[in-house]
Amino acid sequence: MVGVAALLALSLGTSSPACAYDRPTMLRMSVDAFDQTDNGWRRIGERKGCEKAGAALIAAYVTRHRSGLSSAQRDQLAWHHGQLLALAGETHQAISVFRGIRDSEPAQYWYREATIAFLRRDKPALLRARAGLVSLPKPADFDAMATLFRKRFGQELTWPTNLDTVNDLVRCFDAGYRFAYSGTCPRSH
Repeated sequence: MVGVAALLALSLGTSSPACAYDRPTMLRMSVDAFDQTDNGWRRIGERKGCEKAGAALIAAYVTRHRSGLSSAQRDQLAWHHGQLLALAGETHQAISVFRGIRDSEPAQYWYREATIAFLRRDKPALLRARAGLVSLPKPADFDAMATLFRKRFGQELTWPTNLDTVNDLVRCFDAGYRFAYSGTCPRSH
């Protein structure tokens, strides 16, 4: 006999009750609510074991809203889609998604290249990408943007952006993406 939670999960577009969500409601959300709040894809994709369900949800959202999304919004959603695939161990798919992103900012380009190098297990390329990121001059308006970011999200933004994560990818190179991305690799790394 199938339980109510399992039936609900199957009817809502996922095979695991722990990863259940209301697909029609999620797909009706504004892009900002879907991508930048805990009520969107993060509610699913940030649950351990639900990364694939979160990635599939992002892919469905992009398909549904493609014509109404700016290229920056599509790229941001693609970034999160790739991250969830990488967290789920779907390395080749994640690299493919990351390769499809058109970075308009050099810092984001080097962060993407570092992530791809990590996933490809190419430490020299990872170190080159880190060096590229570190070499970027701080934009004149960065401090003002960092102040706005802190006010909006309550988090500090430092230059170059994502250097801390890239440093974790280097430090945790022998660990999996989940550990390296979170900076929680075992001490022996």
